[in-house]
Amino acid sequence: MNLAPYVVGRDGAFGPAQAAYLLRRAGFGATPAEREQAVRGGLEATVAAQFTLDEGRLATQFAASGVQVAEQCSGAEKLGEELPPLQGAWLGRMVATRAPLAEKLALFWHGHFATSIDKVQLGVAMWQQYELLRAQGGGRFATLVDAVARDPAMLHWLDGNSNEKTAPNENFARELFELFTLGIGHYSEHDIREAARCFTGWHLKAGRYWRNERAHDPGRKRVLGRDGLEDGTEVVAVAVEQPACASFVAGKLLRAFVTDSPDAAAIEEVAGALREEQLDIGATLRRLFASRLFFAPPHRRARIGGPVEWAVGLLRRVGGRAKWSALGGALAEMGQSLFQPPNVKGWDGGRAWISSRTLLARGRFAAEFAYGGGFVVAVDWERIAGDAIAGDGGALVATLADVLLDGQIEASTRARLVAFADSADGGSGAERAMRVAQLLVSAPEALLQ
Repeated sequence: MNLAPYVVGRDGAFGPAQAAYLLRRAGFGATPAEREQAVRGGLEATVAAQFTLDEGRLATQFAASGVQVAEQCSGAEKLGEELPPLQGAWLGRMVATRAPLAEKLALFWHGHFATSIDKVQLGVAMWQQYELLRAQGGGRFATLVDAVARDPAMLHWLDGNSNEKTAPNENFARELFELFTLGIGHYSEHDIREAARCFTGWHLKAGRYWRNERAHDPGRKRVLGRDGLEDGTEVVAVAVEQPACASFVAGKLLRAFVTDSPDAAAIEEVAGALREEQLDIGATLRRLFASRLFFAPPHRRARIGGPVEWAVGLLRRVGGRAKWSALGGALAEMGQSLFQPPNVKGWDGGRAWISSRTLLARGRFAAEFAYGGGFVVAVDWERIAGDAIAGDGGALVATLADVLLDGQIEASTRARLVAFADSADGGSGAERAMRVAQLLVSAPEALLQ
């Protein structure tokens, strides 16, 4: 069984490469010091830490890392309908957080329960949905789905107030089965119609969920083979009990945390773990992150990172700061606009992240990341490069590659970078470090997580 525990020594090492891989997938990557700490602590302790880290004094951390919108993170009522402040607040939190898995899960669920400000048009509702996904994303899936079904942004997005007993609106019921819990082929049109009746009266009033009894159809319904259902909460419970639900969620988790192309055997192993854990997402991920399946060599550096995790990871590694709202716009050019997924299916991910347009946008980010200006506040390359800043090209490339790419670059890429750093074109001092950093971040290896 590949989901069996990865035993250090018997199955392989838990050294810097394995620690870096775990911290990339469970968060946004790590500094060399964080990798070393993980290796000293060991696999079991490092996995456990991903689920026990907390924010501490988050506002202080925001101030220390240059986030200008921290007050918007603690006071959702201050957010208006403009997208940039929303994006900036979340990006700043992702870069500053001491609990990266919570943010990674919120980002994952944001694509799963895809909801856009384009239709919702209420910044406070979008932010509250993010807070919901962050708070409950590592718990029981049934609890999360039921909470999302009552979420104001989702009720706006899928026309909850139009769902009345005299004219049931099927939008939410259809997406509940197709995109949230089961996938195509595991429900019928009859199930959708009956489920929509169960959700009648799930409305909004003064920006909050409100069960409008006058609009609710109290009659008994048959959904997914179960007779006697009356309310939407019962529909959620029946949906997540279906065998197809665990398999559907397992595939999503594997694509988000392990590989862009999971095979059927891997999906069923993770689905089995989900069922054993009663669809507890956190408990299942703890098993996954410590498993032979997770550490299988083909999975390392084999998943294309989305724009947000890629950019956030780079900024976290160097202690970088940004004009967070402007960074949100740059990420949109790369293909991922937070709080504005392209459709109800969210982002396709994988190879869909890469196109001629998005690669150009990533190249622009690499330049600003290295040189400062635009949306990136200058990175202290002299501090990061240390003594290597005045050393030969090999030392400088090794130091910067260790920080930016966990030292994992192809020999041919390394050789070309060393030759450039030692050439007249490489420059000297901080400028030399900037030029090498830009090329490293632009290398094909940088796209892979």
